Amino acid sequence: MEPYRDTVLRLFQAGKSHREIHARIGQAGFTGSANAVYHYLTQYAREHAIPYGRRQPIVPHESQADAVPPRPEPIAMERVSTTTIYRRLLHLAASSRESASSDNPEPSERPPVPESTAAPAPEPWGNHTQYADSIAKIVDDTEPKASTSAKTPLTATMWAHLLQLAPELGAFLTCLIAFYDVLMAGDVARLDRFIATYLNDPRESLATFAAGLQKDYTAVKHCLLYPDISNGPMEATNQKIKM
Repeated sequence: MEPYRDTVLRLFQAGKSHREIHARIGQAGFTGSANAVYHYLTQYAREHAIPYGRRQPIVPHESQADAVPPRPEPIAMERVSTTTIYRRLLHLAASSRESASSDNPEPSERPPVPESTAAPAPEPWGNHTQYADSIAKIVDDTEPKASTSAKTPLTATMWAHLLQLAPELGAFLTCLIAFYDVLMAGDVARLDRFIATYLNDPRESLATFAAGLQKDYTAVKHCLLYPDISNGPMEATNQKIKM
C-alpha cells in the first residue's frame, strides 16, 4: 500500500470508501484486494485516533487526542446461546408478573421493571410421590433438566448491548408482559385488545402469535373464564397408564 499512500489518504479524506479507493488505485497498477485497502485505512485511523467510518477531514493526531472518546470495552456476544436470551426475557417478564395484580394499569402505563442479574437458585429435586425414585423421575417428569445455556453468563452490560443490537427483544418483552396481564386478569376484554394490538404488528412473529390466538379464540376465552377447569389430572393418569 505504501507506494499509493498519498493517493489513498487523499481519497480517504475526500470521503471515498475503501472499495472506491481500491478501484482508483487499481487503475494505477495496484494488484492487492479491497480488503487490504480496508485494513490499511483501519490501521491508519487507529494510529491517528480517527473514528473510521465517519467521513471527516484527516487532521493531526494532537488535535484529536482530547476530542475522541476512549474506545469502549469489547463485548463478546457470540457465545451467548438463544436459550440464555429466552430465559432472561422470561425472568424479566416474570418479575413484572409477580409485582403486578389484576387491578394494575395496563403494561404501557407501568414503570419499567428493574432488572435483576442474579439467576434464581434451582430447587433441589425430591420425590414427593408414592413411587420409587427411578419411577418418579420418569412418571412425574420431576427430574431437573440439564442446563442447555451457554457457559458465558449474560451480564447486565451484555444485555444492554444486546438490546441495542436487537431492539426487537424489547418489543418481545413488552408483548410477553402484556400477555401475562391477560392471563392474570382473566379478562376477555383485555384479550381482545391484545389481539387487536398485535394482529397487524410489523414483527411477523408477534403478528403470528396474535393470529393464533384469534384462530383459537373460543378455547383461549374459555381458558380465561374457567381457570379451574383443566385436563391436567387426565394427562397425568394417562401417563401412568402408559407406564
